[in-house]
Amino acid sequence: MADAITVTEASQILGVSPKRVRQLIAERRLNKVGESPVKVSQKEVLSLHASRQNNPAAIRSSVPKKDPTLAIVEVIREMQAEHRAQVAELVEGIKAEAQKQLLSAEMNQNNLIAEINRLKAENEALSKKRRFFGR
Repeated sequence: MADAITVTEASQILGVSPKRVRQLIAERRLNKVGESPVKVSQKEVLSLHASRQNNPAAIRSSVPKKDPTLAIVEVIREMQAEHRAQVAELVEGIKAEAQKQLLSAEMNQNNLIAEINRLKAENEALSKKRRFFGR
């Protein structure tokens, strides 16, 4: 997505921490538009930045100070999603490598079978020659 930026980039534009950007996502004041890494709409960030210029309190947390768990839960969910994506990527890599090795083993097996059949045919031809010449 062309207008998607990372949490870190959004935090730099807004002049807040990446943690605060994740809180804004959890509060649904910014929409998450990508995973691994988490991305947000650049247009929304710039709009929020512009509103902050007129009202510096515009991006203060609307999460009550008593309940910081909402942001923590969102961060944990994001980390879990990133972890699942990394594991899935690793699994796909392992599957691809295993398939390459299996294909290579099958090709080696087919080459060995072809060589055995060639040697059998050569052996049979030699046996016929021995019988013909009386050996």
